[in-house]
Amino acid sequence: MNALTRAQSEQSERVILSLQGSPDVPPALLQYSHRLASRLIRILADPRFSTTQRSSFQRFLDNFSPAAREKRKRFRSEYGIAPEGYVLGITDRCNLNCAYCYSRSSPSRLHDISTCDATMIIKEMAGTFGITFVTVSGGETFPRILDIAGANPDTLFLAYTNGSYIDSSVAREVKSLGNVWPALTLLGDVEVHDAVRGKGSFCSVMQAAESLSLHNVVWGFSVTESKANLERILDGSLLDMCQRRNPFFVRMIPYVSSGRRGNTTLALNELDRRAVANILGSLKSKHDFVIYDYVHDDELGIGCMAGGLRYFYISPDLQIHPCVFMDVGEKISVDRQIGRTNIVELLISSPIMIRARKMARHNRCVVLDVRGWRSALVG
Repeated sequence: MNALTRAQSEQSERVILSLQGSPDVPPALLQYSHRLASRLIRILADPRFSTTQRSSFQRFLDNFSPAAREKRKRFRSEYGIAPEGYVLGITDRCNLNCAYCYSRSSPSRLHDISTCDATMIIKEMAGTFGITFVTVSGGETFPRILDIAGANPDTLFLAYTNGSYIDSSVAREVKSLGNVWPALTLLGDVEVHDAVRGKGSFCSVMQAAESLSLHNVVWGFSVTESKANLERILDGSLLDMCQRRNPFFVRMIPYVSSGRRGNTTLALNELDRRAVANILGSLKSKHDFVIYDYVHDDELGIGCMAGGLRYFYISPDLQIHPCVFMDVGEKISVDRQIGRTNIVELLISSPIMIRARKMARHNRCVVLDVRGWRSALVG
């Protein structure tokens, strides 16, 4: 390990140590950070990863650094909220037309956030909240995310994708940029996945995984938990399948009946959700990749993060929403001459965000636990 990577490894350890005992960091989030940091340290020592990739890991550490947490602490003391992250919906265009898409994406949708506007938002959120690790959603984020990532080298992006655009050439570009972590959406085995996303889409995901691994890109799966794949989650075979592709992380989230043709029969009931919560510990112990499930992981102890308590969503038509699954939002004003938006003002004073926070403080997940949440948001 050279001097640069040794210094980065030492800083990784210092950041994790600084989180210990912090009242704003739940114990299991600290445990999750430990696991992720240990993976980062191994990558920093691995010669297969480029200098650019190693440098981009700094952005992840910066998001949880004492300086970033101090910014959020000051904001929380004044306004009672302090987002640690947000989801930036950069487009609602998608080459697929999935039956239950929460964002109603399709090839015919028209909204894209320009690289200029995306950069303005990214810099504003970094300056206000110290956020340097941004989750990106669509529509299909590729290849659009490559332009935005190239314009923002000081930010690390986790980009959800259906994988269809990721071949060997794109994987090389992702590695060259260094600051994009693709998250391949996976609904289950080939039958379950293709039933929702179309024939051949499962193969696209697996081919993308192969290309990303071949070029030593940091990537992972985003597994949607539903009735259709519950048995394979509980018997461990779904994550065993993921393990064979050697992902860096697996993010798990329950199916939410929202968006286009929401299907309540796919949603997990309370017993199903408890079963998933009970199995998470053994899955984490079994697999080398990092597993996180903010809804079901009792150890995380976070609860609902919506409304700016810990996160919020910006849609491709430039509206702010309490959560990606909440289709109620308010229009964001963008002043391109002075390079600022009114996102912070909306976070503080939007009635929709305030109502969402009120519900979020008393529930694990508002969209899953609160009947009539949409009516309650509109007031």
